[in-house]
Amino acid sequence: MDNGMKVLLIHDPDVDRSAAALSVGVGHLYDPWEKQGLAHYLEHMLFLGTKKYPKVSSFKNYLNTHSGRSNAYTGGDITNYFFQSSHDAFEGAIDRFSGFFSVPLFDKKYAEREINAVNSEFDKNRLQDGWRSNHLVNQITEKGHPLRKFGIGNKDTLAGDNRAMLLAFHKKYYVASNMGLVVLSKLSLSDQEQLARKYFTDIPDLPVDKPFVSPDYRKPLNGKYRFIQIKTIKDTRTLSLDFPTIKLHDHLDSKPATVVASVIGYEGKGSLLSKLKEEGLVLGLSAGGGYSHPNLSSFEITVSLTQKGEQEYQRVMERIFAYIEMLRKTGIREYTFKENQAMRQIDFDWKSPREGMGFVAGRAAQMQKYPLEEIETLPYLIKKYEPDAYRAILESLKPGNMLVSLQSQKVETDLAEKYFGTEYAFEEVGGESFQRLANPPPAEGMTYSERNDFIPYDLALIDDKPVTVRDDENAKVWFKFDDRFKQPKVFIRFLIETPLVYDTVEHLAQSKLYDVALHEGLNEITYPISLAGLSYSLGIEKRGLTLSVGGYSKRTMDLLRLVAKNLKQVLIDEEKFENLKESVIRNVENRKLGQAYSRASYYNRQLWTVKQYNEPELIAALKAVTLNDIREYASKLYEKVFISGVVHGNWNPAQACKSLDIVLEEIKG
Repeated sequence: MDNGMKVLLIHDPDVDRSAAALSVGVGHLYDPWEKQGLAHYLEHMLFLGTKKYPKVSSFKNYLNTHSGRSNAYTGGDITNYFFQSSHDAFEGAIDRFSGFFSVPLFDKKYAEREINAVNSEFDKNRLQDGWRSNHLVNQITEKGHPLRKFGIGNKDTLAGDNRAMLLAFHKKYYVASNMGLVVLSKLSLSDQEQLARKYFTDIPDLPVDKPFVSPDYRKPLNGKYRFIQIKTIKDTRTLSLDFPTIKLHDHLDSKPATVVASVIGYEGKGSLLSKLKEEGLVLGLSAGGGYSHPNLSSFEITVSLTQKGEQEYQRVMERIFAYIEMLRKTGIREYTFKENQAMRQIDFDWKSPREGMGFVAGRAAQMQKYPLEEIETLPYLIKKYEPDAYRAILESLKPGNMLVSLQSQKVETDLAEKYFGTEYAFEEVGGESFQRLANPPPAEGMTYSERNDFIPYDLALIDDKPVTVRDDENAKVWFKFDDRFKQPKVFIRFLIETPLVYDTVEHLAQSKLYDVALHEGLNEITYPISLAGLSYSLGIEKRGLTLSVGGYSKRTMDLLRLVAKNLKQVLIDEEKFENLKESVIRNVENRKLGQAYSRASYYNRQLWTVKQYNEPELIAALKAVTLNDIREYASKLYEKVFISGVVHGNWNPAQACKSLDIVLEEIKG
């Protein structure tokens, strides 16, 4: 607009509600050191009245009356506000919303109340391991770097009269050139433009001067690596390797971190994860880019450890660096880029329609990172092959450049973080430990990921009408062609009703372990398929199991056949089973440490269940289960079943019927 605000208007005649979001390119990284949490506090205060609508709950009450709701969040370099409402009330909502950014009151009457609200939010997260570890890791940065700031804030950091600072912060950063507005509605684009110009033109057109955020937030060490041990609240075990890397914001069109992560995080045969699992060291692995600020970039590799892996974490790191060294020698192969590029393009071409305030909030956030003229494609597509950037990322993955964090209840600590009280120990490690990572052993048993033959290049659409494809003593299944969104995808959902899941606590325990054992046994085989836009899940329900398979229609039948063929088999060894069982038991035990609303929701569901098994009963039953028990359970589970379900998407009735036949043949055979 004329005042410098970036505006994205989206017309969709089919959306149920209108929605809007406005992002501001400022967050807690820009808090004054003497008032940490100010950006977050300001976010709260904007909801408490404007010059035109001074009543504290005006916006909230208006939305509640018109099928709407709102929310906001504060990040490191962004604060994002968003809402949705009925179409006929949208202009009234826009009117009230726009005042946040031009004429907020910052009424002193509510200052203390909102400080308490911010403090309550802090208290809610104070014992959450993710919040604790993220804040602590950010303290292992250069002295004075804004990453060290306590972004959420609490009653201590926000104590006193803050109105003058709020006004100054708002005036400095809440200017049109630092904002991105997104509007989604069934209103025409011209009507949306009129709303934007009518209600957001008053936001001042001023230059914004942001403090410099240095990209050198954690400088490399010579002959040493940084090592932090963090004591967790929940019984979890993770090892994370975090590396500052090249400025990823300069490579938005090639997304090199995504391409490199697809190789390091590969889960098929010969992968790093496969080797670590084979040695009984880990349960899972993830890799990818970190910080979102244009000047801050990192690459992180995280593994969930077994008990053995926690004791032998040095060996885990040696395997990781052996694999990285292998990649430095082979380079990232061009077919890896092409496969990532192809799947990004396919997912973009056939993305599902989205609506509501979550969608506009995402787009508003993207407007702070991507040029407006490329906002439709650049966040999603990989447009450029950039081997030099791949090599540069791999070169940054050196032990002297990393921060290792080991998180567990069992670590020995001697320090405590100021705000969250997180117990930890920190040291710089050199000597033999460093040398074994700098000069790792050969990557034996690990190979570069092979070409993926499951990429669905042929995505022609077909057409058909809804029909019942089976209705007899074994199954009742419906098929519905996707005549609304018309995408080359199929989704299958079969409820396999069996009495052997919830009738006793022993069967419930066995079903849970059968579920994780089945997924683990199939993971290496199905992982390449998952990269091609296909997925499956097996869920445990009161009446039995829910088998869901979906993705691009060309290869969905292949995945279904592969999964069905293995439903009565358990393809893991004793060590993997014991590691999985221990993980399931820990997850059940950790429930009691979840947030209050999560616990209340769980117990509420239990009250509606005829049969209830408490956590001590379930844990005792889980501990008693052996691998042989699971194999016997798998062989008997499908003896007496009835299948009901739906097949929806780009198939015809014959294909839908065939999918059911495949499952019945395998479980009845």
